[in-house]
Amino acid sequence: MESSTNLLEEMQGKGIQLWLDQGALRYKAPRGSVSPADLEKIRTSRNHIIQSLQRSAREARAPLAFSQLAHWHLYRLSERPAIRQVAEAKRLMGPLDLESLKRALKQLVIRHDALRTRIVVSNDTPFQEVLESCPVELQVVDLRITREDQQEAEILRQIDKLILHPIVVTTDPLWAIRLLQIREDVHVVIVAMEHLIADAASLGVFFRDLFLAYRQTLTGRSVSLPALQIQFVDHALSQQRGHASWLEKHGAYWTRRLAGFGRLKFPEDPVASMQRPSGWGTIPIRIESGLKSRLVQTCRQLQTTLALGVLTAYVAAVSRWCGSPEVVVQFQTDGRMNPQVLNAIGYFACVLHLRIDLGMQTDFCELIHRVRDEYFQAYEHADESYLEAQLPRPQVARNCAFNWVPRLSDDKGLSEGFPEGTIECSSVPFAHPMLNTLDRDNEPVMLLYDVEDGITGYLYFPRDRFSVKYMTGFAQSFLLFAERLSESPESALNSFGSMES
Repeated sequence: MESSTNLLEEMQGKGIQLWLDQGALRYKAPRGSVSPADLEKIRTSRNHIIQSLQRSAREARAPLAFSQLAHWHLYRLSERPAIRQVAEAKRLMGPLDLESLKRALKQLVIRHDALRTRIVVSNDTPFQEVLESCPVELQVVDLRITREDQQEAEILRQIDKLILHPIVVTTDPLWAIRLLQIREDVHVVIVAMEHLIADAASLGVFFRDLFLAYRQTLTGRSVSLPALQIQFVDHALSQQRGHASWLEKHGAYWTRRLAGFGRLKFPEDPVASMQRPSGWGTIPIRIESGLKSRLVQTCRQLQTTLALGVLTAYVAAVSRWCGSPEVVVQFQTDGRMNPQVLNAIGYFACVLHLRIDLGMQTDFCELIHRVRDEYFQAYEHADESYLEAQLPRPQVARNCAFNWVPRLSDDKGLSEGFPEGTIECSSVPFAHPMLNTLDRDNEPVMLLYDVEDGITGYLYFPRDRFSVKYMTGFAQSFLLFAERLSESPESALNSFGSMES
């Protein structure tokens, strides 16, 4: 395919002007100067032309977005190595054309600026730069000689290895991809990215685009992917340019809303305080399909969503466990509030700080409405991680967090479009290896996934402060509140007595 730069020069030579109008490609030309062949070139190269025009309109260096800056400070990336912690692995069952996969991957690197981003530091300030080109290596690891009963363990070892490989963010590639060949017709694709350039939603975008481009390449078609209107670096620039206006409009709200509230600490766990192990631990969370169905019905009756209903149970458990009638909980969002960024890769994810007063006689009906109203207020004033990016890190940014992952297109959707019976895709579950060494001063975090047969996820906690038994008790309290929310939402919260086990 002709490069977009050469095509722009060719069109300009014919007097054809190309420009962007709110993300849409426009052109103007003297009458009769545009041939059908020219229009076809513009049509087939539309996405590449848009990206080229966006790059030419940018500054050479862009600031970090607040989400990136918060991550930079939190993990002290100016002074120590990073890891590629945003990771996912997919198992592919069926014949794989390696060359077509490589060509599809090359198209993704051209398409997504985040995959060509590097970090530079000037006067102790980090910036991001998007390279015009960036070679990507698809490393292939042959596991066919590995004993069959050891292959799954080796797959997990390879995932850990790719994630934990230390990198210097100013010199090393910020993402990597590895292909494991298990058998002739079985492969595992592992992708790992530094959080500076991606979030969990970005992995979904990456695999969707990769498999779509692969199917098109495999069948000899030109690659055509969903419209990409804004790159992450454009989002960062827009955030910086509009921040003064944002502060004028929303700054006072957050000053008032969070005034007088700092960190709400869980009570001390004497078992953990004696042992002081390092890293973070996990407690599995499972809400079965029956309870989920009852929660869906209750939430529908109370005019809220399942996510906010489950969050309500979490808020009640945190309040009861900490003995505080008022809490601030961090609600993790994907940050993709602008529909123009839905198809982009980048660190858009950010939190909403929800301050909720449970009161003395509050019942679940009232609490669920308070949570809903507080969520919508916080969403309207969303700060896109501005608070978290401050130094020193505010104490309120260390409070309990709740992360809800809605049902997305499943692996079956990734398999669609291949000739029947050729490729089936499934996720490879793994325990994230960074938890063993994670050093983060924070209250517990709950991560839940809305899946077909229920709700599943984990409660994460610092092991130097909490034991497994202690956090299991808190998890059971949360599940008990979820059960009671589904059964008797009109009951007062303080009628349930002590929740500790």
